[in-house]
Amino acid sequence: MIPGENHFKSFKKQLGEKTGLVTWTHHKEMRKIHCDQIRYSRSLVQMDVVAHQQAVAHTRKLILDPVRDARVKVLAERKIKFGNDDLMKRITKRLAEPTPITEAASPFWRKRHTKYRVVKANLQRIADEEHIKYRNRDNLELLHLIENATPYYDPKEWEEAFQRHIRLKKAMRKVDDPEKKKNKKRKSQRKIEAT
Repeated sequence: MIPGENHFKSFKKQLGEKTGLVTWTHHKEMRKIHCDQIRYSRSLVQMDVVAHQQAVAHTRKLILDPVRDARVKVLAERKIKFGNDDLMKRITKRLAEPTPITEAASPFWRKRHTKYRVVKANLQRIADEEHIKYRNRDNLELLHLIENATPYYDPKEWEEAFQRHIRLKKAMRKVDDPEKKKNKKRKSQRKIEAT
């Protein structure tokens, strides 16, 4: 008996972490295959040595055939040569094509782009000026709005309200002060304490 052969004997009596039926069945099949490989494997020592030597000689004949090897070598070298030639053609074609680097190295390109650089600088200067004009115009509009805004508080109304307050204050002085209430409760408590 091989150790662990009956590990997956029952789905309901699983050991350790439980798994689903499909996973458990897969594990059971894999364990069975593993145990069969262990059970039916044979050592090279147990095999027929003569049959083994004959198989090795036959394999050597197939692998080490000098005529076939020479032909295969020639075909392989020819294939490599064709690949190298094709690669060289592609490289020369690619080198002959104009690239941004080769164009940048030509004097015509440099002359043209010197002119473009001047034009670009002029355009950038004009754009910066327009941006500054836009900001200044925006600031002037904001300043105009602030200067012409109607105030929430009017100083004239303040003065009128203050004069009204003074008049009301004088009028309030004509009212008599309220009379103080006499506290009869305190007097009755003092009489009780005195007796």
